Amino acid sequence: MMANNLATLVMVVTSLSLGLGHANLYAADQADTSFDQLTKVESKKVDELYLKPGADFSHYNSLLLKEADVAFRKNAYRNDFATRGQMKRGMERAGARLKALFDESFREVIEEKGNYTFTDQTGDDTLMLVPKLINVYFANLDEMSRTNNVKIYAESAGEMTLVLELKDSVTGEILARIVDQQEATDWGQLVRQSSVDNHQQSKRIIKRWANQLNDGLVESAQQGQ
Repeated sequence: MMANNLATLVMVVTSLSLGLGHANLYAADQADTSFDQLTKVESKKVDELYLKPGADFSHYNSLLLKEADVAFRKNAYRNDFATRGQMKRGMERAGARLKALFDESFREVIEEKGNYTFTDQTGDDTLMLVPKLINVYFANLDEMSRTNNVKIYAESAGEMTLVLELKDSVTGEILARIVDQQEATDWGQLVRQSSVDNHQQSKRIIKRWANQLNDGLVESAQQGQ
């Protein structure tokens, strides 16, 4: 890697910590580049962080939040429902609730902090956020879709992984990607699980992600000025 390119990468990683602690480049001979030319950097706060070399986040002051995609863990509920129809209805209901909760909770955190505003329009000063929730698993997917009154007990409500892409809203260019898996509170014993637990634990996780993003963007903007 040429010296000037390496210097550019170091500046990018230093300026965009995304509230995830100081991210450091892998050694040059261990560099990991994604299919869309994002460079993987180390982070102490999330599982994976990818940045576009030379990306500048300092001029963005509004966010365009797209609806989250939700994908449940494959075959996780095959034996939990009497019919596939019940399982499908349960996944649809839980997925719709999770999408709405993500949008509501993510906006709530950002708006409370007051550093960025939300918009539904593209623009030069607007950063697009494209969230995907994958490998979603709830111990009790949806009790309302069951034909029997089965009570579900587990040590935690479940888990999910966020894949969040940050894009320029005008060009659609991907500037960063965050991948982070989070688990619900592990109670260390079997506890009855319900949709209420799904809601509370999911909200806690989503707010954590929103806080990390907001704080990181603020830090990046200050360092990029």
